[in-house]
Amino acid sequence: MVEHGEYKVTVEAGIINVIFIGMFNDVASKNLCSYVEELINGMNGASFCMLFNMLDYEGSTPDAHIIGNLHFKWLEKQNCLGKAVVAYNMALIEISRNEQATLRQSNIDSRIFETEAEAKTWLMSLQQQ
Repeated sequence: MVEHGEYKVTVEAGIINVIFIGMFNDVASKNLCSYVEELINGMNGASFCMLFNMLDYEGSTPDAHIIGNLHFKWLEKQNCLGKAVVAYNMALIEISRNEQATLRQSNIDSRIFETEAEAKTWLMSLQQQ
């Protein structure tokens, strides 16, 4: 099967920034989750934050949500200080929360922002605590 959905991942100052572009299928979700998990495993237990830029995200297939839920379940056991989501389409965020129970039950401090700058400011404040 062909990967549908694009993503960009960068790491800066302990913040893993994931940009979602388009509609995601299970192949793209699996590839993205595997890549991020490798990055986190390479941090050797160091604390980090996650920034999810969802401004160009168009949704996910049911199978992609299953993979995402497994990833977020794994993330709960890592040294993640906080998750910031940058989004304006709250309907897509609510669909993700409905399809991925781990997002609703997360013990990781998570907030939604309108701009990446606001999200980064909050995440940096978590790192300084």
